[in-house]
Amino acid sequence: MKRVVAFLIMRLFLAPALASATEEFLGAPVVSGAKIIKKTDDRLELIVNMSHDQVLAYYKKALKGLKDVRYREWKAASYIEDDSNRPWHSITISKRTGDQTSVVIMTGHGSWEP
Repeated sequence: MKRVVAFLIMRLFLAPALASATEEFLGAPVVSGAKIIKKTDDRLELIVNMSHDQVLAYYKKALKGLKDVRYREWKAASYIEDDSNRPWHSITISKRTGDQTSVVIMTGHGSWEP
């Protein structure tokens, strides 16, 4: 009985804290420890102290199994696009010098600024 009570207490208090440990913007995951450069209702710009490939791997894992998500590889960036009706429309992962990577998460109806 004590184990059942302890399990229920853990589920009630610890599980929500663990679930909220992953930050999101418009329902898209945000890399932990990222530095926010600019944030509006429609757009979030971040700098991450990870390589482009590490950030891309993070997003591929975080978005695995989501239907209608497309990946495009460009010379200087990777582009992830949602073709369904999620609150976020795109995630752009841009290569920078060193081990820093720029990430931009946007809606499809916001204004675009370079």
